[in-house]
Amino acid sequence: MPVIPTLRRNLRPVFIILLAVLVFGALWLATLRIEETQGTSLAVGGEFVMLEDGFRGDRITWLVVRNWPAGTQPEEIANDPRFDIRALPRRVLMADGKQTAVASTPHIYFFDGRKLTTFPVRMVAGDITDLHGHLRELKNYRELLPLLRRYQVAQE
Repeated sequence: MPVIPTLRRNLRPVFIILLAVLVFGALWLATLRIEETQGTSLAVGGEFVMLEDGFRGDRITWLVVRNWPAGTQPEEIANDPRFDIRALPRRVLMADGKQTAVASTPHIYFFDGRKLTTFPVRMVAGDITDLHGHLRELKNYRELLPLLRRYQVAQE
């Protein structure tokens, strides 16, 4: 009885199992790198406010906060050049007028009209939940910036 065909026949299930483990392992690792997004909007004072964030697992990777006068048309909001959520990586309009990919370290991008304030942060998903609890209490959009500063960290 030839040894090679028998050996091949015996190794075939092992090879299939090993291949399946490698494929599922690669898919699992890929999910760790996938960035998800979420957002919320509300009226604060006489302004429409939108907060959008990116996250991986429990870690917030960026937060973009924008405002518009109340009554701004939906088309204008959807075509806002200050932030492009459809781009990969996401892009923000920096103070110099250039569209730039969001930072690789977690940052907040706070727009007050065209004026941009940006700083590095350390945030987790629970912080976004806590922040939502404070949003309803705000009387003025500018009160939001000091709340966000609580998460600011030294420049890395």
